Amino acid sequence: MSLTFFLLSSGYCVFTKPMKFTIFHTNDMHGWYDSHPRESNLDGTFPDYENMVNYKKSRKNEDEVVFAFDSGDHTQGTGLSDATDPPGTLPFKLLKLSSIDATTPGNHELYDTTSVVFMKDYVSRELKDRYLCGNTFFKDGDKIVEFGTKYRIIPVPNIGNMLVLGMLYTFEGGSERSYVQPVQEVLEETWLKEVLQTDDIQLVILLIHNSPQHKETTLFRDLIRSNLHDVPLIILGGHSHELINDLETDNELHIESGGFFRYFSMIEFTLTDSAKHNRGAGLNMDNVQVSQLPTSLSSFKKAVGFQEQGTSEWESPQAKEMRILIKDVQKTFKLTEEIGCSPNEFPNQPSHKNSLYRLVVDQIYPKMKSFQPTKGPDTANKRNYIYLINNASQRSSLYKGSITQNDLYSIEPFQNFLCAIRNVSGADWKELQTRKIMKCDFWFDGLSMDHQNDQDLTHLSQSNEEPVEFIPRYLFTNISTRDEDRIDLISTTYDCSRISKVFESFLPGKYKIEHSTIKTRDVYFDYITKYLKCRRNPVKSSVIFSIIAAVGGVALAALLIVVFVCCCRKKKKDYTYVPIND
Repeated sequence: MSLTFFLLSSGYCVFTKPMKFTIFHTNDMHGWYDSHPRESNLDGTFPDYENMVNYKKSRKNEDEVVFAFDSGDHTQGTGLSDATDPPGTLPFKLLKLSSIDATTPGNHELYDTTSVVFMKDYVSRELKDRYLCGNTFFKDGDKIVEFGTKYRIIPVPNIGNMLVLGMLYTFEGGSERSYVQPVQEVLEETWLKEVLQTDDIQLVILLIHNSPQHKETTLFRDLIRSNLHDVPLIILGGHSHELINDLETDNELHIESGGFFRYFSMIEFTLTDSAKHNRGAGLNMDNVQVSQLPTSLSSFKKAVGFQEQGTSEWESPQAKEMRILIKDVQKTFKLTEEIGCSPNEFPNQPSHKNSLYRLVVDQIYPKMKSFQPTKGPDTANKRNYIYLINNASQRSSLYKGSITQNDLYSIEPFQNFLCAIRNVSGADWKELQTRKIMKCDFWFDGLSMDHQNDQDLTHLSQSNEEPVEFIPRYLFTNISTRDEDRIDLISTTYDCSRISKVFESFLPGKYKIEHSTIKTRDVYFDYITKYLKCRRNPVKSSVIFSIIAAVGGVALAALLIVVFVCCCRKKKKDYTYVPIND
């Protein structure tokens, strides 16, 4: 008979029984809780994911533990996350119902003030120690208040303690009611150094809304390693929307699970005694397997070996309640209601010739009647306006076929309003292009690198090969090269503010922001409902009448009877997508 025991001495434990770990991970869901309707291979929903986690947890063996973690960014992605008032209401209600053991805020939870206020009230009451905010706080006047808790220590049978930390990268662009402590300051915090000295930590999970490969993530990693030299460490990142699976050492794993709930990660390993009994070097991660799978119902079931027929053994009470909440939001805000039809797909890829970007700057924005650029002097063949689009604000493609309210939210989930910086001189525009924000963040003309300043944009390519599309942040039309040109810059409130700050750095007080009450999403909605319509495909009858004219007598009567019978039968309507032009 085997004997399992703990020896507590000098702050460490020894065990003789290996434990198998299964850890599920997601990040950057951005409201994609009800599958991806345009992609049949991604038919899994968040309730389905909950069923998978619940199924695995409820059937674990005595020598097995199961956890689920999430690395933030649940808002600003679809109507489910952003149609409500305040935005973000549904995501936190779903998180409460879920079997996720810990999550951490992303930057997108912090942009909208009403969302931030809701988070403070709801998270502190309902999620408590499952919402880890090591450096994210609520601003209540002059006071800084915690959203949730800084960290969580979870006892693991036969092992000891698992430390879970929750962090966000240094983020300065949030609501006035939120505050993110810079990473360099957090590293000096007494509480963090003390928790890393807690007795009997045998495993560390760093939940961080940042790429595992980012330098700030490395700073956290180095601090952990300076205190817990060889303790197993798993970094679960987010923000970059990439699939990352790096086994750095035998005892260190770096993971990111894509974005928009297109993938999830399942991490499996066994913690075994390494026969090193000094503090910080007690256990090994053996037999590490990482599966990064698409979010399909079949993937969820296969991952946990579900083979039963029907749903009775699969559907949990929490998942049922999740589905009710999701359907309620869809119904209340008419998210599945068709608002138009697109004749083509407009990909969310700036370099594509039929990109959504080109549709916006060439068709949608120029048709705005209430916020048209001012008419300047004759500039020959050059337009006197420039539309600037933050590439990150276009969150999805516009797909061919029926367009729903949720599709519109998926493209533009933000509370963006149009604004303008008017009457900018060509000379000042060219000077703006030489500034750092332009060199780092702008893609000239949105289609190519062929521009007078292309020598400043070589960082956008890898080894002088194809341009990297993720890096450019701003796309815009027509670039003026004449000093005497007068230009209107049209953008959104957030981005006008950023451009204005650059102007202020070298032309203080010269240009002001003209704000409007026009939502960007409303501009898209107006265009779609007016110019992209479903039209009945007319049935051509000229051939039928020619046949009838050539037939007489009894044959004609018989033909009329056949036509009458055929016309009275119910037929499926045959539609084709026809764009309606001006």
